[in-house]
Amino acid sequence: MRFAAGLLWDAAPAAGAGAGSAHPAPPGEHPDHERRRAHLAAFIEREFAGSLHRSPFDGRIGTRRRIAIAAAPLGRLHDAARELAGATLNDAVLSIVAGSLRRWLERHHGPLGDVRVRVPVSLHHEGDDAGNRDSFFSVRLPLGIDDPVERLRAVNRETLIRKEEHDAEQLDHVAAALGRHSARLAALVERIESSPREFAVNVSNVPGPRHPVSVLGAPVEALHSIAEIGLRHGLRIAVVSLADHLYFGFNADPDLVDHVEWLAEGVEDEAAALIGLSGAD
Repeated sequence: MRFAAGLLWDAAPAAGAGAGSAHPAPPGEHPDHERRRAHLAAFIEREFAGSLHRSPFDGRIGTRRRIAIAAAPLGRLHDAARELAGATLNDAVLSIVAGSLRRWLERHHGPLGDVRVRVPVSLHHEGDDAGNRDSFFSVRLPLGIDDPVERLRAVNRETLIRKEEHDAEQLDHVAAALGRHSARLAALVERIESSPREFAVNVSNVPGPRHPVSVLGAPVEALHSIAEIGLRHGLRIAVVSLADHLYFGFNADPDLVDHVEWLAEGVEDEAAALIGLSGAD
């Protein structure tokens, strides 16, 4: 986003250029060792317990890719999430992605258990000239919940815990400490956290320009981000905002994830359903 502001847009207002969906505060102090141990144990349980279900997108990654795109109104989705569940825009993004995954699995006659997704989080602060500093947390998306509002509330409860406990920053500290003490242990943890048992899909949400932009006098009508999939992760979802819209980019290995366009259609339908249940429509 910093490159785009410096090289592409004719005139861009100052905007956040974070690489993730949240900017957590530093973790709080713990008054005693017992609380610190309990905090660490709960963190490890949330982030490293793994999934009870095999990822529906796990498999050998080939060389072919299929791309699909979708869009949703940012302002109305934000207002609907706040009105219906006291949730954030990022919660709404995860909830409508969960609804879309649910629809895709239903059409493929797959089980509707929970699916763990990885949510990248920016630890980059405005005014910091350093490169991207990213971490993440993992969260279960409740695909078994059909009701959009109940699903949104369930997602909000999960993300709220991770934000209040500063899981993304804790993970950054743990990774840095392991790297200082043991390269082999750090590599082992990295393999664990990149396993398809640890998370099924990476869902990133990057804030883009807050106002309309243009290139050489031509208005930019849409801005989609396409991120590469990882080993044994046949699907990747990247979200970016521009002015009052969210733009979704789906990248998939078609041998593992066919009809990726169904996922894009599902996101738009789920966003419309959530907005329709609120006064934001």
